[in-house]
Amino acid sequence: MPHEAFGGSNLLRLSLPVGSAAWGNGNSNAGLGDLTLFNVRIFDLSSTAGIGVGPLVVLPTATDAALGSRQWQLGAQATVSSHFNWGLLAALVSYQASVDGDANALTIQPFVFRNLGKGYYLRSSGIMTFDTRTGDGVVPIGLGLGKVTRLANGNIVNVYLEPQISVDARGTGQPEFQLFAGFNIQFPPKAKAVATAPATSDPSASTQRPD
Repeated sequence: MPHEAFGGSNLLRLSLPVGSAAWGNGNSNAGLGDLTLFNVRIFDLSSTAGIGVGPLVVLPTATDAALGSRQWQLGAQATVSSHFNWGLLAALVSYQASVDGDANALTIQPFVFRNLGKGYYLRSSGIMTFDTRTGDGVVPIGLGLGKVTRLANGNIVNVYLEPQISVDARGTGQPEFQLFAGFNIQFPPKAKAVATAPATSDPSASTQRPD
C-alpha cells in the first residue's frame, strides 16, 4: 500500500502466503506460510523508475516446517523498478536473519512483465532463495500469464498463474517444480501516481500497470 511518511513516498507490503508442499511417495502438506511485512522508502530516479529500501520483519505463522521457517526474523528489503511502454522490469532483494541466529536467508525475486493488451500480460518472477549459512538454495525460472483490472474505486486487482521449474536446487526439500498462483490488491494513493517499486510480490499491480 503506497503511503506518505518519513518525508516522502513509501510502500508498505503485508504478505501471508498459502501453499502446498509435496515430497516422497504422495506425501504433501498444505497451509499458511510465514507472514512477511516490510516498508520501503521510495526514491524516484525518473518519472518511470524508482528504488526503495527499508526494514523487514517475518512472523512465524507457518503451519508446517515445509511451508516456512516458523521463526521470528528481522532484516532489510530493497526494491527497484522501471516501467516501459512494453511492460516492466523490477526486482525485490531481501536479507533476513532469525532472532536466535539459527537461520539466515538471502532472497532475490526478479520480475519481467510483457504487456499483451486489455490488461493481460506475460510474467516471469521466480523467487531465488539462498541459505547463507549452509549454502542450500533454489533458483526457479517461470513463465506465466496475468490479468490486471482497475476497479471503479481506483483499486487495482491482479490475478496470475505461473508454472516454475528449478534450474538449480541444493539441499533437502527444495522444489523441482512449482505452480505460483495468486491475486493481490493495491490501494493507490489519491495523489498523482509516482514511479514506485513493486507493492506486492507482483510489480504489475503498481500504480503504473500493464494495460
